[in-house]
Amino acid sequence: MKITPDNRQKEFFIPDKFRPTHSHLVLFIIIALTLLIIADYWPVQNYEFLNYDDPLYVTSNRQIQTGITFKSIADTFTDIHTSNWHPLTMISHMLDWTLFGNNAGGHHWTNVVIHIFNTILLFLLFNMLTGALWQSALIATLFAIHPINVESVAWIAERKNVLSTFFLISTILFYVRYVRSPGLKKYLPVLICFALGLMSKPMLVTLPFALLLLDYWPLSRMQINGQTGNKIQGQVPILTEKRTISFLILEKIPLFVLSLVSIFITIYAARHYETIAGFESFPFFRRIYNAIFSYSWYAKKFFCPTDLAAFYPHAVTTVQFVTALVLLIIVTIFVCRYFRKYPYLIVGWLWYVVTLVPVIGIVQVGYQTMADRYAYVPLIGIFIMTAWGLPQLSIKLKNGKIIAAFIAATFIVIITLATYLQVHVWKNNYSLLGHALSVYPENYSALQFRLEQKTSHN
Repeated sequence: MKITPDNRQKEFFIPDKFRPTHSHLVLFIIIALTLLIIADYWPVQNYEFLNYDDPLYVTSNRQIQTGITFKSIADTFTDIHTSNWHPLTMISHMLDWTLFGNNAGGHHWTNVVIHIFNTILLFLLFNMLTGALWQSALIATLFAIHPINVESVAWIAERKNVLSTFFLISTILFYVRYVRSPGLKKYLPVLICFALGLMSKPMLVTLPFALLLLDYWPLSRMQINGQTGNKIQGQVPILTEKRTISFLILEKIPLFVLSLVSIFITIYAARHYETIAGFESFPFFRRIYNAIFSYSWYAKKFFCPTDLAAFYPHAVTTVQFVTALVLLIIVTIFVCRYFRKYPYLIVGWLWYVVTLVPVIGIVQVGYQTMADRYAYVPLIGIFIMTAWGLPQLSIKLKNGKIIAAFIAATFIVIITLATYLQVHVWKNNYSLLGHALSVYPENYSALQFRLEQKTSHN
């Protein structure tokens, strides 16, 4: 029998009951994301505590080792001996010590589990916001297994990073719920969740600005004259009422107030323990040099996550600064030029720029100028640009969808392997610091820290 297009269609016809529904695909993606993370981070159950901040938060912290009591919990709200105020993070360490004691594997697994929740929530958030299933899955996959995020997950002392991000994404989810049907009762969970996030890590102070970005895209709440192009192909927009920019800012005043309170407490704690570096040790122009270079450095590490280390040298050359500045100007001009046609570009870029501000080094707390952990939330902005930009580029190419899928799949395989290798760096003190020195032989911070640890053991 001659095969006609109709016959071919019948031959490959799949009954409706066997076709995967949207909910089936969502479940499949959640399971796949979970398994990817577990596969990459499985070794951490056998890893040790590090001498790098783990004693401050866990192994030498008598307060968290006293157990869960009303007094011990209350004490975390007045304690700033870590030069930070993050009572919720300390309570989580306290709970871990109660459950696992000095078994470091249990503490590590808590970080991994929270990272899994963060990844799933991030996927569900963007799937709900845009209805773009595969773009949302790509964002979540990049977040789940990018090697620059290993420091935040495989380092016990960075519990504050994964925990605060859990509340950040939860705050946005509650905000979307509020946007759908505005009211005080639905705004209150937004406020509470944001407060919990700030009590985990004060880096979340920029979240009100991030919500304004989401008001522009994909929520499309921002009333701008002549605005077009906010609807992305395949997007199922959340029905919202257009609001003026001034209204959207006023709406977030309670969140800005919480941010200001958190900033005040953070500066007080840092000054009390003299961890804010003065201009005599870090001159203003050196901070600007480092900030500009850091913006380009984190973005570069997304595409080429090589030479990751626990410590980075401070020196930034004039050539590096000028190159970084030119690249930042070019990207900024590009996304501003196409902010109407491709709103996800400016939203992703400004998310990246704004959420990095607290740790970019203008106010220098401590002596690290750059760190992988600082990119945990900001790189979500680059993920957004990638997840929606790649399909847009594929439209202009022959067999573009196949090419885009191949590029995405190849990149995912590469960074999955890179993450697995990077996880092994955090096995113990020797592997961590040895790796830092092998990547940057003249890294005096790492060398000094190693010598201090040797001295402390003698």
